[in-house]
Amino acid sequence: MFKKYAFISYNHRDVKIAKWLQKKLESYKLPTEIQNEFQSTRYLRPIFRDRSDLNTGILSEELHNNLISSKYLIVICSPNSATSGWVSEEVRTFIEWGRLESIIPFIIDGTPNSADENECFPTALCEYTKNFPEKELLGIDIREDSKEKAFIRVVSRILGLTFDDLWKRHKRETLKNRLIQAISSVVILFAFYWFAVPVSLKIHIEDEIHNLPIPNEIQIQVGDTDYIIHEIDSVLDIKDIPGIMRGREIPVRFSAIYYDSINTKTNLHLGINNKIRLKVKRDDSFALFSGSIYNEDGDLLEGVEVKIDEWKTLSDENGEFCIKFPTDSQTTHKKIQLFKEGYMVFQREDECPGNDLKYILRRN
Repeated sequence: MFKKYAFISYNHRDVKIAKWLQKKLESYKLPTEIQNEFQSTRYLRPIFRDRSDLNTGILSEELHNNLISSKYLIVICSPNSATSGWVSEEVRTFIEWGRLESIIPFIIDGTPNSADENECFPTALCEYTKNFPEKELLGIDIREDSKEKAFIRVVSRILGLTFDDLWKRHKRETLKNRLIQAISSVVILFAFYWFAVPVSLKIHIEDEIHNLPIPNEIQIQVGDTDYIIHEIDSVLDIKDIPGIMRGREIPVRFSAIYYDSINTKTNLHLGINNKIRLKVKRDDSFALFSGSIYNEDGDLLEGVEVKIDEWKTLSDENGEFCIKFPTDSQTTHKKIQLFKEGYMVFQREDECPGNDLKYILRRN
């Protein structure tokens, strides 16, 4: 009762090709119409590879059992195996069991039945061929075919199917596998790019007003991360945003003394480098100039003309005034002039912003 598809017999000098053939055979997926008769798998397995290499002797019980339970004997044929008594003994055993037709010579070097130093068939096989020339075995020569074709010829012998059909199927499977590998490589590269390669974001901060005090600390919040810069009209270069944020909307917040806060969002594109511009605006810190006007007796004066630059206003019934300057006219100091009939003209420079300033007009 067979338990294995094949037994690979070889000389230790040919172990590389033997390992290759075993791996190829056991990874071969059986056609749909073929059921694995030895295992509940869709692959051509098991394949036994003899790992011992004795020149003489009798087959061990273990090797004997593996040999007799194998449906086919694949012989790696070369001048190396031709001189191996062990390979010859395995071939002789198969012949004695009347299973000559189940021997598959796999020729990698040398010449069959040449009876010289180039001989590649084991001694037992040469002797049998000499005695029964009509039963000469035809080997599969990797030098006549490519290694892949030679491999498929072995499969066709094992499965009893035509080479042409199996070769066409093999080319289709190879093409499909290459396509799958190509797609998988693209997916892996894309996943690596998407998750492992970070995104950069350059935030250009622009201020059109440069005649007012600059804050010592400016806070930029991107997502949940805070960044501190110390210069306006600068660029915050963030290079460590996780790649998974690609294509997403991310909040950006700006806050600093003397400026209106900015809450905005930016969409990170699918590339690496992103940039946005924040045009920051001054708040009312330097916009207001206000106060109260008195006479020398301490009484509040109504109707006093207040002039600061080109702006004018009058004090109200409570002697109070207030002027709000547009952003482009804001400065850190303002010269104020006060006019009222019967009073001396008053002028003075004060710091801006001025809040709750007090002025006293003296009579003429």
